[in-house]
Amino acid sequence: MKFISLVDQTLSSTSGHSVGFKAGVPTFVPPVLRPEMKSYGIVAEADMSDAVKTALLNVSEVEPEPEFGFETEPTDPAVRKAAFFSAFRKLQERGQRENFLSNGVPHNRPLLALMKFRVTALERDRMWEEFQAEQTA
Repeated sequence: MKFISLVDQTLSSTSGHSVGFKAGVPTFVPPVLRPEMKSYGIVAEADMSDAVKTALLNVSEVEPEPEFGFETEPTDPAVRKAAFFSAFRKLQERGQRENFLSNGVPHNRPLLALMKFRVTALERDRMWEEFQAEQTA
């Protein structure tokens, strides 16, 4: 029987069995460990509704959709600025707190997913300041 965990974890039993779970991925559990699964918040795949199962599996497989797809990093400052500003607007529209640092600046990971070129923290911070200045002007 397969079970699904919401987080990555490895469970070990006093019987000597161990099972590693990846979040949202159905994993076979030996019969001797099955009674312990519920106490760890791990649910049998058969007990889940199709909607919940689909949502869990999709969360573990989905990558952010890229907004830009440059073959190479743009070197033109105007193109880079436009890419940053567009990505900043997109992140603000999404309104997901986890995409931003505690000081309100976007994380580099979602920017990379949107822009498809490397972003340094220094460049991101400089562009964010310009973006904020234009928004308040």
